[in-house]
Amino acid sequence: MALSLRKWATPLIVGSFLLMAVSGILMFFHIELGLLDPIHEWAGWVLLVAAVAHLVLNWRAFTTYLKRPLAKAIMGGCAVLLVAAMLVPVSDQQSKGPGALISTMSSVSLDKLALVADKSLSELQADLGQAGYDSTAATDTAQSLAGDNRGAQMALLNAALK
Repeated sequence: MALSLRKWATPLIVGSFLLMAVSGILMFFHIELGLLDPIHEWAGWVLLVAAVAHLVLNWRAFTTYLKRPLAKAIMGGCAVLLVAAMLVPVSDQQSKGPGALISTMSSVSLDKLALVADKSLSELQADLGQAGYDSTAATDTAQSLAGDNRGAQMALLNAALK
């Protein structure tokens, strides 16, 4: 059994880690592409299975890590962070950073966005038209024109604010 585990455990960890890392980075920057979300979710399960197999194969070496203070601190710190992340309530209003700014700007009507861009509404609509976004109403928003795709909203805002 150990030999068969050894053939697939580490390659599966490397492959699923690659999927998790790349999809996680894209998700962090709100870049929504194809099957990104389900791939990330399922790759997490694959990584878990591979990690358990890897742990079984390397149990003796793993137990030596538990004797090292730095390793204990890192693993313990991650465990505390995990518990805290599950127990601390967070509201949507507490979101900060570029994602919150993009969400806010994407929900602003074009007449107000034109003020921010220091343009008339017609100039803003012309710029958006050249970027491929057809707007006919002052009440349109980046979200209504670009949909829920954060990357498309960012592209529209970039065209509006240039």
